[in-house]
Amino acid sequence: MSKEIISLVITDSHYNGNNTEEVNYCLFQAVERALELGVKRIFHIGDVFTSRTGRSFEELKAFSDFLSLIEDSDIEEIHFIPGNHDKQNQELEDSYLDIFERSTSKIHIHKSGGHIDIGKLTIAFMPFFTDEIYNEKLEYLTRKLYNRKKSGGTRFLFTHIAV
Repeated sequence: MSKEIISLVITDSHYNGNNTEEVNYCLFQAVERALELGVKRIFHIGDVFTSRTGRSFEELKAFSDFLSLIEDSDIEEIHFIPGNHDKQNQELEDSYLDIFERSTSKIHIHKSGGHIDIGKLTIAFMPFFTDEIYNEKLEYLTRKLYNRKKSGGTRFLFTHIAV
């Protein structure tokens, strides 16, 4: 029985002003390996950046270079959920990732939660929020997915929490 690899999952890349070359080296290698394996979908599940209070030009440029690599590759889509370090205000949906939303259909930022379907697989997304907001949004998402008429499917939740 052959098993197909359907995605690459990345988390906590933590760009900061001092590590952009190293982070991009790792991310570029991951994309190269994904393509070698025929993977067409990537998920980054939080903390693209490190500092909650501001981004340096080097960080923004390095992340933009990574997204350009995705846009120019055979990767069909990349999905992001904001982590606690990607936001200044943990109660809001807004994050530093918002400025990278592009017109391309490859880049998806799930800042309020949501889900996608891949065949019989459902992948739900829940970004970081304060506990009360997180629990409310997670309850809503769970009810929404539970009430769907999708039989025989498997469901995953990709989320970002902090301890």
